[in-house]
Amino acid sequence: KSRAKKYTVIGCSTGGKQSLSALLPLLTDKCQTSIFVVMQQPSFIVTQFVKELKGTCKLPVNLVGPNADLLPRTVLIAPAGTTDVVLERFVEAGGNIIRASFADAGSSSANHPSLDVFFESAAAAIGGDCMGVVLSGTGKDGVAGLKAIQRQKGVTIAEDKATATVGQLSLEAQTAKVVDEVLPIKGIAERLNTP
Repeated sequence: KSRAKKYTVIGCSTGGKQSLSALLPLLTDKCQTSIFVVMQQPSFIVTQFVKELKGTCKLPVNLVGPNADLLPRTVLIAPAGTTDVVLERFVEAGGNIIRASFADAGSSSANHPSLDVFFESAAAAIGGDCMGVVLSGTGKDGVAGLKAIQRQKGVTIAEDKATATVGQLSLEAQTAKVVDEVLPIKGIAERLNTP
């Protein structure tokens, strides 16, 4: 139970930048998981943030482009925009590939990319090899998605309010009983660094 999964999907909104600034530099070369983050923050903020992270992280951190493959020991970050991000499984010569693509957003009211849509697609594509994490954020977008990951026998984690700038999303997930573990940033890093 205490090891990393093959794929880690992370969602955050308000305060997520602070959580990721603390988390991602703690990841070491022991970290084998593929990490995909949806940050509900404007693109220009996320683009600048990724540039800043490159100087502090041991793992490669990149903005997601269209049809990006999830690779081990690599962090991909998607900013807010007008589309949703979905993960899909493709079977190719070298085995299974999990690939991110952009989909037209189903509704205009919610934040995009929707964390629920993202987590639900991860649950469907990855199943039990998936770990879903919610960091600092507002609202409940992501709660239904964590439930989908749990249903597929993945693991779900919420950031402890002790380290979250904004604990609302984490608390909503805990109240809905879709969280397996509540961990501070250091605990989440330790988990991701355990192959």
